[in-house]
Amino acid sequence: MTFLIQQTLIYAVPLMIVALAGVFAERSGIINLALEGIMVFGAFIGVWFVRILQTSDAILSLKQSGNWVALQGVELLTMLVAAAFGALFSLLLSFASINLRADQTIGGTALNLMAPALVLFFIRIIANQNTLQMLTGDAASWFMIKKSTLGIDKNTDLGFFGETFVNKAYLATYVCILLFIILSILLYKTRFGLRLRMVGENPKAAATMGLRVHGIKYCGVLICGAYGKGNAGDDAILKAILAQLKAIDRDMPIYVMSHDPAQTRLCYHVGSVHVFDPFAFWPLMRKAKLFVSGGGSLIQNETSTRSLNYYLTTIRMAHAAGCRVMMYGCGIGPVSGEANRRHTARILNRCVDRITLREDLSRRELADMGVTEPKITVTADPALLLQPASGGAVDSYFLSNDLDPDGKYAMFVLRPWKNLSQHLQAIVDTADYVNKTYGLTPVFVALEPTRDLEINRTAASMLTCRTVVLPAPRDEQLTIGMMQKMRVIVSMRLHALIFASSVGAPLAAISYDPKVTGFMAYLGQEHCMELADVTKPALCRLVEDTMQAAQPYSTDRLKTLAAENETAARELLEEPK
Repeated sequence: MTFLIQQTLIYAVPLMIVALAGVFAERSGIINLALEGIMVFGAFIGVWFVRILQTSDAILSLKQSGNWVALQGVELLTMLVAAAFGALFSLLLSFASINLRADQTIGGTALNLMAPALVLFFIRIIANQNTLQMLTGDAASWFMIKKSTLGIDKNTDLGFFGETFVNKAYLATYVCILLFIILSILLYKTRFGLRLRMVGENPKAAATMGLRVHGIKYCGVLICGAYGKGNAGDDAILKAILAQLKAIDRDMPIYVMSHDPAQTRLCYHVGSVHVFDPFAFWPLMRKAKLFVSGGGSLIQNETSTRSLNYYLTTIRMAHAAGCRVMMYGCGIGPVSGEANRRHTARILNRCVDRITLREDLSRRELADMGVTEPKITVTADPALLLQPASGGAVDSYFLSNDLDPDGKYAMFVLRPWKNLSQHLQAIVDTADYVNKTYGLTPVFVALEPTRDLEINRTAASMLTCRTVVLPAPRDEQLTIGMMQKMRVIVSMRLHALIFASSVGAPLAAISYDPKVTGFMAYLGQEHCMELADVTKPALCRLVEDTMQAAQPYSTDRLKTLAAENETAARELLEEPK
């Protein structure tokens, strides 16, 4: 019985420690199937380390002098080295599952297959044989605690307890048992263990409580933009950015600075604070790894210099808080005024780590301002990656607004702008023209209802034919699906053009801003005219050319470029903070 218990302890204790390590991984939400491979690699390192020590005269003298206390120290040191290299080997699984997004099950199985082969390869190099043993003696002769080791005559009977647990025992066995108890208490009886289990069982709830869900991964992202204002274009950008960030790490804490935090939290299931509440967003900047400014055209003063200064200030604050700063799939300009341009260039050069742009015109604007320090890449608007809603959902939306899903329609997307009133009649006459010539019902869509609804209603009221005025649906994918059914889309709003281009809809752009012209040029479409040039003959001709264009166009290239925004964000997140 004594022999059976001793052998059971020798073989069971290492398995208990490894099993507990598996419990830690499982409780934290990671499936670690590479435990056997880690054991094999760690055991190999342990034996190899002892072989190296045995080449030292100092270690050999300890053995010859019978200094068993020092030898127990050597044993514990060997355990630490083996554990450290086992942990290093396990980082391969971390790299595969976190950085490469590989399946954890497949990664663990691969490491289990690789470890024995790798160990055998090294053994053949070291010993030129298929097994690796200590240079002299074995584990029992070097590290086993016996009666003679303790100065007790070998014929002395220590009783059942002494013979079982003291004689012919290894200190490592009891160290492992103690470690097992400590780790069990740590996992189930401490605050750290509670948080670890919480992260594994419900990472989103843990993130909501302010916990770092992946301490070895990323600390979180704070997104700043023109969100929560009811603009379908800006909300589509946010939806696309969130999808890309969650593709990097679905459990990563994400917070959004919004004009309507409650609505943003409800719609996108992320944390949100008000854009004008620095007492709320400054602590988040201190915690976040990455600050995302964008997308959209935030760096411009065409609408307001206050807006430009606000977004530059948030960039500067995020940089001061220690965040990596990325301007994400954005448009730049126009920035007017020499002082504003110098101030903008100074902030971007000092505080921004990476800029991805949605078209070439923005790159030229940055170059003209002298922005050279951040890495700048022309990608595409992330909203291009959004998919249309299902056909059934789109048909239901049409029917709910008294529209025939199989009808013929022309969409007009207008927005308030200076001097638009001088050209509104020409736009209305064009809508009347496509109705009489092609039998298309004009549908006016307010992409940002709070601002655009009035001008679209005004235009519709000037027509004698049947028209429909719709606020853009809250679901941007529904808007994109609706655009698939249009015979032509005449738009001032940039994101209406982006939505429509994602499904290859016929586009005629009325450019009120260089960003509209720049996008159409980047898309390779020539059906674009300046607002100042809009007359009935010119706009009718543009619409006819758009409808009669023989060659379809594809945005596959731009969608590929839009996906590079995610790559840039991933690179910044993986950099040490």
